[in-house]
Amino acid sequence: MRSLLIGIILTIMSSITFGIDLDYQNFLYNVIDETGIDPNAGQTTFLTLLVPMGGRYEAMGTAYTAVPKDTGFINANPAGSSLLENTELSLFHNDWIADSSMESLSYSIRFNQLGLGFGGKWFRVPFTAYDEFGERRNTVDGIGKGNYMEFLGTANISYNVLHSYYYNGLSIGMNITSGYRYIPKSTYAQASDRNSVAIASTDQNALTIMADMGLMSQFNLFKFYYDLGKNFTLGLSIQNVGPNVDGDPLPTRARAGLSWSPIKPVLLSFDYAYPFFTPLSYSSDRNDSITPEAPHIAFGNSINLTDFYSIQSGILIKKGLPRMSLGSAFNFKAWEVIVNYTLDLTTQISSLDRFSIEAKINLGDLGRMARQEEAQDLYLKGLQEYAQGNIYSAIDLWEKSLDLNPSFEPAKEILETARRTAELQKQIEELEKIENEE
Repeated sequence: MRSLLIGIILTIMSSITFGIDLDYQNFLYNVIDETGIDPNAGQTTFLTLLVPMGGRYEAMGTAYTAVPKDTGFINANPAGSSLLENTELSLFHNDWIADSSMESLSYSIRFNQLGLGFGGKWFRVPFTAYDEFGERRNTVDGIGKGNYMEFLGTANISYNVLHSYYYNGLSIGMNITSGYRYIPKSTYAQASDRNSVAIASTDQNALTIMADMGLMSQFNLFKFYYDLGKNFTLGLSIQNVGPNVDGDPLPTRARAGLSWSPIKPVLLSFDYAYPFFTPLSYSSDRNDSITPEAPHIAFGNSINLTDFYSIQSGILIKKGLPRMSLGSAFNFKAWEVIVNYTLDLTTQISSLDRFSIEAKINLGDLGRMARQEEAQDLYLKGLQEYAQGNIYSAIDLWEKSLDLNPSFEPAKEILETARRTAELQKQIEELEKIENEE
């Protein structure tokens, strides 16, 4: 309990320091002065696709293309599901700007080298009418009532090929996402006086479908601690590839990322995103009038302060809209809670915008870790039998070890040696038998 209280106090102190003492608005505007405004921002549709779905993904500044840590992989890199340790169910609430919010649900499960995932987003913006002076006005005859909403559903599959004891293999993944946009017809009405909302209503509801593809690979590099897991990950993904929606392109982009854990409590990550449009994205009447946004980069980190408490932070350096994030994760084995706060040019501390919270349930690993530990234990017992000259007992133990973990290379290697030794010993015994008979 004392450690929990300390963790909560650290989170509150970090948030206060990060949100107030940093004078973030001046900092962000200074960044914009350096980077300039991106004239191509706002050219795409279904921007809900760019809102992170996941606590760590949000907290680490979206630098998550090479971080297969939880269900946030669904939005970052579809190859991640075949590398997750546990089956997970996650609920995520993101309190966006003004009255808007996003609710997410995600689930992932892994069967050895096969990973499957499912995710859904619901983004809601209650419509509020304003007059020409920016003041809220009461709605009349139903005008200005309703909610702008976007629904996104994603199915994921990935498979890890070339997996072995020494190399974690290459994970290949794909998402198929369908989306629906709902805009109430009563949102607009023809202007009759200065307090009315101008522009007549048009039906802008839309349905779309798109695909994501991704690669991810893990190995050891500059590792300064002992652990069976790999400490370096590379990731590539192409996101939101699909046809235009009512003449507007989807926010298609290619992403490359890496993550590195130099010491066990620390994880560092980096992402580079390159927006682009495919031939499917263009509309015949807008073919020459739209240009993708500028590339952007992100940095993130996660530090485990205790066995159950960690902090995350990140920065997204995007032309015209930089952002910084801070989060904390409380892990209690069977469940985890992640709380985040993001600062950017849309944030208002007075209205507590850009807070998010994720509740995640750990549903276990389907016995993978227990089988690996048992396989390693059988391997060690086999070494003892082999050292005592009991070759056939050792072979039996190593065969059982490989039945539990077929990719356990040390058992494979020594089993081949033991079988050759057993065969050689058998030949020697036959020769001795022949000599004795003579």
